[in-house]
Parts: sequence; C-alpha cells; structure tokens
Amino acid sequence: MLTEKLKPFPCNGCGKCCANVHLSEITLPLSRGDGICRHLDTVTKRCQIYDNRPDICQVELQYRENYAEQFSWDEFIAINLEICESLPDRITTNSQDLISGMSDQLPIDEETNAR
Repeated sequence: MLTEKLKPFPCNGCGKCCANVHLSEITLPLSRGDGICRHLDTVTKRCQIYDNRPDICQVELQYRENYAEQFSWDEFIAINLEICESLPDRITTNSQDLISGMSDQLPIDEETNAR
C-alpha cells in the first residue's frame, strides 16, 4: 500500500457526491430514502459524521487501497473532479423539488407507462 503523503483532495464542499449516493450500489445504503446521504446536513452541505465517515467516503483511503496501482494521485483527482462536475445538484430545501428531480431516475413500468 502507498504510504507517501498525498496533497489533500481539492473538495469544494458542494455536497453533490453526498446528494447522489443513489447512483452507486456501494453508497446506496447511505441514502435516507431519497438518494441523499442520511449524514449530510443539507443546509451547510457538510457531513455530520465527517471524523467517523465510512471508508467509501474517504477519497485518499479509496485511492490508496483501490486505485494507486492504476493512477497517479493527480490523475485520480482529475477523474474525481470530472465526476463531481457531472453530478446533479440535488440539495434543496423544497422537498417537492427533490421528489420531482428523483422521478426522472425511477424506472418506467412498461405496463402502465408510469414511474
């Protein structure tokens, strides 16, 4: 395992990764039921358990354990920042907006043609 000190991941604190946990089977169990992580404070866009967050939420740890042999740290950062940019901003205080935003991602029932 890589032991050199890595420069910090340049997270801008937008909360998009935490608001889209429904997009991965690995992070789906963190969902509060609407695809947003149950540990995300949607007002501050900060993790409420940051110091004790799950391993999957620790970028540097994931890099060291799963990707260090495939990518340099700078390449890994670039890949993750590209993914960050592509994620929808789903944090809203209006739950109706969230519900309508989620409906686009629900499967369509072929018999009724409804979501």
